[in-house]
Amino acid sequence: KYRRMLRDLNGMMRDNAFPPDLRFRLRQYLRFRHLQSEHLSGLIMDSPEQRQVLNALSPKLRAEAVLTMNKSGVTSVTLFKLAQCPPEAILSLSLAATTAVYAGHEFIYSAGDPAESLNICVKGLILCKGRLLRRGGTFGEEAAMKPRTTYVGSAMTITFTTVCHIGHQAITTMYKKHPATEGRIRKLLAKQFAREGMRAYVQYVQAIRSNRVKEFRADFFNQGFSEAMLVR
Repeated sequence: KYRRMLRDLNGMMRDNAFPPDLRFRLRQYLRFRHLQSEHLSGLIMDSPEQRQVLNALSPKLRAEAVLTMNKSGVTSVTLFKLAQCPPEAILSLSLAATTAVYAGHEFIYSAGDPAESLNICVKGLILCKGRLLRRGGTFGEEAAMKPRTTYVGSAMTITFTTVCHIGHQAITTMYKKHPATEGRIRKLLAKQFAREGMRAYVQYVQAIRSNRVKEFRADFFNQGFSEAMLVR
């Protein structure tokens, strides 16, 4: 399948006279995506074959199987650990999660976009709210809030990156079944957003005092984050 796709890609690029730089980046992206597809089976159930097998199991066995397969995925999210999410909640989020592969220097989302999903960095490097995220890092926690809000900062890939997305709707559905978990998550996020807002405020004040406001606003991993948090 990979070789067929690569052959079709080469034909498309040849027929449309793609520039050499774009040809190189497209081939690199396909290669990275192919390699990632061979290693994602233990993170989430993205494979139709795996989903078919899991659906044939009893509820108890399905839960044990999914949670075992998912040790490096949804189960590893610090927010869910601190909130003491029950196995049933982790199971529902795991089954609803999806993965996506991004090229380097791509925006996963921009400040002001609707908070569609809470995200986990599976592989690669991501800049978000001034933080450099590696494997296991989470971002886009705004999607775990109710009602739906927007992202207060942008998230951008530095290298080829694989991301696990947990949709807002899946989180909301989980909240309905586990209201106590929702309460714990909301408290944790309130503290996290307060810390982020304070840090952004301090950075913004320092920029004003040193006459670097324009540079601060132009800094792409701070853009949107500081002003949005100051408004809040």
